[in-house]
Amino acid sequence: MQVIKFKSVKILAHYLLLISIFAIVFTANLLSYRPDYIYRCIRVIDGDTIIVSRSGRSLRIRFAYIDAPESSQKSFDKVPIGKNATYFLKQFIEGKKVKIKIIDLDLYGRTIGVVFYENQSVNKFMVENGHAIYYDSNTLPDIRLSEYRAKMKRLGIWRTDGFLNPKKFRKDKTRITTGLKEIGGY
Repeated sequence: MQVIKFKSVKILAHYLLLISIFAIVFTANLLSYRPDYIYRCIRVIDGDTIIVSRSGRSLRIRFAYIDAPESSQKSFDKVPIGKNATYFLKQFIEGKKVKIKIIDLDLYGRTIGVVFYENQSVNKFMVENGHAIYYDSNTLPDIRLSEYRAKMKRLGIWRTDGFLNPKKFRKDKTRITTGLKEIGGY
């Protein structure tokens, strides 16, 4: 029977540790890879949500990094900013081939992605034309800069007398709807 020295066991343990770390990192990169696919935009839901189709299967895409006004949302001076954003997006990509870079799934199971049309980010395009705002602090710097430029040029929603942040609008709308249900008025 052969005796294994302590040093060789220690070296073997380090070797196995390095191999396992390499395997975890390599596998994580493989699993996180999501290819970009070409789809046809078959329907625009609102300024930041579309339905695309590929090989007979449809997929609902929520635009990453941006937030557009809700379809029913109006500015403080009664401009229908939600309908304007939806119309603007429809004119731009509905019925056309788009490339989708899938980022993640949100809490509601929707696919979050960056949409490209003719190698241009539609997400950024909506913001730079004043039909959406950047979403949160994790938003890409170029999208934030696009919002700043749209504000300075007073484009889209920035041409109005002001509006509620779409997130706040959704929250208030939910609160009002819930209150109406509680008193039997909805």
